[in-house]
Amino acid sequence: MKTNMRIPFDTLAYTNTLRKAGIDEACANAHAEALIMAFTQGVATHEDIKDLDSKMTVEFVKVRSEMSEEFTKVRSEMSEGFTKVRSEMSEEFTKVRSGMSEEFTKVRSGMAEGFTKVHSEMDRKFDTMRFLMIATLVIVAITNPIALHILHLSKFLLH
Repeated sequence: MKTNMRIPFDTLAYTNTLRKAGIDEACANAHAEALIMAFTQGVATHEDIKDLDSKMTVEFVKVRSEMSEEFTKVRSEMSEGFTKVRSEMSEEFTKVRSGMSEEFTKVRSGMAEGFTKVHSEMDRKFDTMRFLMIATLVIVAITNPIALHILHLSKFLLH
């Protein structure tokens, strides 16, 4: 800070006022000098304030720039992190879909085998029923001559 005194101070009037109040001349002069020192050493001038404002502005610009750089770095790191997480998630979803596809294929295959067995079993049972029906008609035809004529007619109906 500069020490130029800008506050007007009349030391003679001040010491005269103190002497009229009963203070001796040496003490009055010491008081006046102490006030002059206080006014000149601790008072900031307009130039001091402008200088400080300029330094603070430069410092704020520096801090703002540093913060901006750090925020840019953090954003970049976050972006890279999110990209990595998205990639890992995509890989995991692909694995899950692949596993699901394999399981669905197994289920479909099992269902197809089951349906094939059911159809085969139904065909076998229908063949057995046809055989039993014909055997029954043959037995009835042997024991009853009229049934023999029915048996001949049924051949045309069964085919």
